[in-house]
Amino acid sequence: IYGLLMSLVSHGRSAQSRKVILCNQAADYLGGERDGGSRRPCRTARSKRAHWWKAWQRRRGAAVSNSICTQGACWPVIALHSRLEGCGGSVYADSAKNPRALCYVGSGLQFGRFDAGSAQDHASIAVCIAALEEALQKGRQSCPFWYLERSLIGPLRGAMQARFGNQIRLRESPNKMGMFVLPHYNRPKAESFLPEKCTLRNLRDEDALQVNMESGPGPNQMDRARTGCWGVEVAGRLKGWAVRGSDGAIGMLKVDEAWRQRGLATAIIRQISDELRSHGLPCFAYVRDDNLPSRRTFFKVGYEHVADVKFCFLQFM
Repeated sequence: IYGLLMSLVSHGRSAQSRKVILCNQAADYLGGERDGGSRRPCRTARSKRAHWWKAWQRRRGAAVSNSICTQGACWPVIALHSRLEGCGGSVYADSAKNPRALCYVGSGLQFGRFDAGSAQDHASIAVCIAALEEALQKGRQSCPFWYLERSLIGPLRGAMQARFGNQIRLRESPNKMGMFVLPHYNRPKAESFLPEKCTLRNLRDEDALQVNMESGPGPNQMDRARTGCWGVEVAGRLKGWAVRGSDGAIGMLKVDEAWRQRGLATAIIRQISDELRSHGLPCFAYVRDDNLPSRRTFFKVGYEHVADVKFCFLQFM
């Protein structure tokens, strides 16, 4: 976990830019105190971000890193970090001394916190509001807010109305989802034997067209073959697959109807989980509550349900 989260404070280490911003200025939104001193006069959101980013570069990067790594990561934070590593972007942290909540900003937003306590705690709302300030200034018409905790949607919507009025609207999907994870203490289970003539193999770049066209609707697409992309082939034709997306989550699990109930999905998820474990990568997925076959597959392999979430969408008016 320490190695996984140390890169939260990396910047410019690869083609995707990554940075952490101490959003202590979020205390201005809530009337709180800043870390290490009294509040300063209110500035514009842009100058606040510039000020605190420079302050972090000078003094607080090590403090944020040490605080995050000594707390021990929870799964929403690990998922947020995976998106940062895979897609680049910014992460807002509520405190340098004892960070409780983080919010990612890139092509969309994603929230994570260390303590799944009160959904209305100030730290959670503060980092989301600070991240929304950045998203608003990008001049976009809309963007996703990935896998937001259901219990946080109402409080965040109220805070957004108070801060932004009608400038930003938070829309939520009607589909309820759960976050499923393979904890470090669980080894992938459910040894599965494929039917005769079925071959389990890595997906290739040329499989992307079929995978994207035949998978169900959702926010993910297969852009290229990567670690954690596996399928089952029968007579030269893919009959099932699952893909680890750039955000780190396992998704797009699909098995041809004629080949269901034969262990294909279980074999694919087990193989992906084994491969991710061997590369030191986290194993997690988001599954709809009404997708009972997929939920049973993940449970069979050893995954656990850790959070109730929804895919949300931001509209900038």
